[in-house]
Amino acid sequence: MATSLFFLVSAFPKLIGHSSEAVIFDKIGFGDWFMYLTGALELAGAIGLLIPLLSGLAGLAYIGLMVGAFITQVTVMNGQNAATPVIVAVVVAVIAWGRRRNTAELFARLTRR
Repeated sequence: MATSLFFLVSAFPKLIGHSSEAVIFDKIGFGDWFMYLTGALELAGAIGLLIPLLSGLAGLAYIGLMVGAFITQVTVMNGQNAATPVIVAVVVAVIAWGRRRNTAELFARLTRR
C-alpha cells in the first residue's frame, strides 16, 4: 500500500503538468508528452500494485521504469538523485518476487484457450 501511495504521489504532479515536473522533462529532452506518459504509467502501476492479480506484473513494470529513471539521473541530472530509483527498484523487485505466483496465474489466464 505504501509503495502504491508513493507512486500515486509521484504521478500526480506529472499528470497535472506542474511546472516543476515540466522543467525536469524539458531538461531530459522529451517534453510534455513524456511527462504525461510517465505520470500515466506511474498511476497505472500504483493501481496495479493494489490488485493482487496484477501486483507482481506492476512490480516488474516498475523495475523497467526505475532502470530508465536511473539512467536519466546519471546521464541527464548529473547523478544527484541516482540512488532513489535503485532503492525503489529493490522495493518493487521484492513485491514482484513475493507476488510471482499471482503473475504466473495472470499469464495462465491470459494464455488459456
